[in-house]
Amino acid sequence: MATNGPAHGNGAQTSEFTVDLVGHGVDRPDAPDQVTVEASVDANHTFQLDINTPSDHGDWRLDVHVVRGRVKPQRAFQGRVPVVIDALPDWMDVVTEQTETRLLRGH
Repeated sequence: MATNGPAHGNGAQTSEFTVDLVGHGVDRPDAPDQVTVEASVDANHTFQLDINTPSDHGDWRLDVHVVRGRVKPQRAFQGRVPVVIDALPDWMDVVTEQTETRLLRGH
Protein backbone atom coordinates (compact mmCIF):
# COMPACT_ATOMS: atom_id res chain seq x y z
CA MET A 1 0.00 0.00 0.00
CA ALA A 2 1.40 3.33 -1.00
CA THR A 3 0.59 6.59 0.70
CA ASN A 4 0.68 9.60 -1.55
CA GLY A 5 0.59 13.37 -1.14
CA PRO A 6 -2.52 15.45 -1.61
CA ALA A 7 -4.62 14.39 -4.59
CA HIS A 8 -7.85 16.29 -4.02
CA GLY A 9 -6.58 19.65 -2.83
CA ASN A 10 -4.60 20.76 0.18
CA GLY A 11 -4.88 18.49 3.16
CA ALA A 12 -6.06 15.43 1.25
CA GLN A 13 -4.65 12.09 2.33
CA THR A 14 -4.66 9.23 -0.16
CA SER A 15 -3.77 5.59 -0.14
CA GLU A 16 -3.72 3.25 -3.13
CA PHE A 17 -3.88 -0.54 -3.16
CA THR A 18 -4.93 -3.44 -5.36
CA VAL A 19 -7.66 -5.92 -4.48
CA ASP A 20 -7.32 -9.39 -6.02
CA LEU A 21 -10.97 -10.35 -6.39
CA VAL A 22 -10.18 -13.82 -7.73
CA GLY A 23 -8.01 -14.43 -4.66
CA HIS A 24 -11.03 -13.52 -2.53
CA GLY A 25 -13.33 -16.00 -4.27
CA VAL A 26 -14.86 -13.74 -6.94
CA ASP A 27 -14.16 -15.58 -10.20
CA ARG A 28 -16.94 -14.84 -12.68
CA PRO A 29 -17.14 -13.28 -16.16
CA ASP A 30 -19.31 -10.42 -14.84
CA ALA A 31 -16.67 -9.35 -12.29
CA PRO A 32 -13.14 -7.99 -12.76
CA ASP A 33 -10.19 -10.15 -11.66
CA GLN A 34 -8.72 -7.26 -9.70
CA VAL A 35 -9.28 -3.59 -9.04
CA THR A 36 -7.11 -0.71 -7.96
CA VAL A 37 -8.55 1.39 -5.15
CA GLU A 38 -7.52 4.93 -4.33
CA ALA A 39 -8.93 5.88 -0.96
CA SER A 40 -8.87 9.53 -0.06
CA VAL A 41 -9.97 11.73 2.79
CA ASP A 42 -10.05 15.41 2.01
CA ALA A 43 -9.83 18.42 4.28
CA ASN A 44 -13.61 18.27 4.77
CA HIS A 45 -13.32 14.67 6.03
CA THR A 46 -15.03 13.26 2.94
CA PHE A 47 -13.98 9.60 2.56
CA GLN A 48 -14.00 8.53 -1.07
CA LEU A 49 -13.02 5.32 -2.85
CA ASP A 50 -12.07 5.57 -6.53
CA ILE A 51 -12.20 2.03 -7.91
CA ASN A 52 -10.44 1.44 -11.21
CA THR A 53 -11.34 -1.73 -13.09
CA PRO A 54 -10.51 -3.09 -16.53
CA SER A 55 -12.34 -1.02 -19.16
CA ASP A 56 -15.19 -3.49 -19.67
CA HIS A 57 -16.26 -3.11 -16.01
CA GLY A 58 -16.03 0.67 -15.82
CA ASP A 59 -14.62 2.86 -13.11
CA TRP A 60 -16.51 3.46 -9.89
CA ARG A 61 -16.56 5.97 -7.06
CA LEU A 62 -18.01 5.37 -3.63
CA ASP A 63 -18.56 8.09 -1.08
CA VAL A 64 -18.47 6.24 2.21
CA HIS A 65 -18.89 6.69 5.95
CA VAL A 66 -17.06 4.67 8.55
CA VAL A 67 -19.49 3.37 11.14
CA ARG A 68 -18.14 1.27 14.03
CA GLY A 69 -15.11 0.28 12.00
CA ARG A 70 -17.13 -0.68 8.91
CA VAL A 71 -17.04 1.06 5.52
CA LYS A 72 -20.63 1.89 4.51
CA PRO A 73 -21.28 3.26 1.00
CA GLN A 74 -23.50 6.35 1.03
CA ARG A 75 -23.37 7.32 -2.65
CA ALA A 76 -22.08 5.44 -5.68
CA PHE A 77 -21.21 6.36 -9.24
CA GLN A 78 -20.18 4.31 -12.26
CA GLY A 79 -18.29 6.81 -14.29
CA ARG A 80 -20.31 9.94 -13.59
CA VAL A 81 -23.65 8.15 -13.46
CA PRO A 82 -25.24 7.75 -10.00
CA VAL A 83 -25.95 4.16 -8.97
CA VAL A 84 -28.40 3.06 -6.28
CA ILE A 85 -26.44 1.52 -3.38
CA ASP A 86 -28.63 -1.60 -3.41
CA ALA A 87 -27.75 -2.09 -7.11
CA LEU A 88 -23.97 -2.25 -6.58
CA PRO A 89 -22.37 -5.45 -7.89
CA ASP A 90 -21.70 -8.01 -5.16
CA TRP A 91 -17.92 -7.87 -5.75
CA MET A 92 -18.03 -4.36 -4.31
CA ASP A 93 -18.51 -5.99 -0.87
CA VAL A 94 -15.00 -7.48 -1.19
CA VAL A 95 -13.64 -4.04 -2.09
CA THR A 96 -15.18 -2.39 0.98
CA GLU A 97 -14.08 -5.28 3.23
CA GLN A 98 -10.51 -4.98 1.95
CA THR A 99 -10.64 -1.22 2.47
CA GLU A 100 -11.59 -1.84 6.09
CA THR A 101 -8.80 -4.37 6.51
CA ARG A 102 -6.06 -2.32 4.87
CA LEU A 103 -6.90 1.17 6.04
CA LEU A 104 -8.82 0.85 9.28
CA ARG A 105 -7.13 -2.21 10.74
CA GLY A 106 -3.68 -1.56 9.26
CA HIS A 107 -3.14 -4.92 7.49
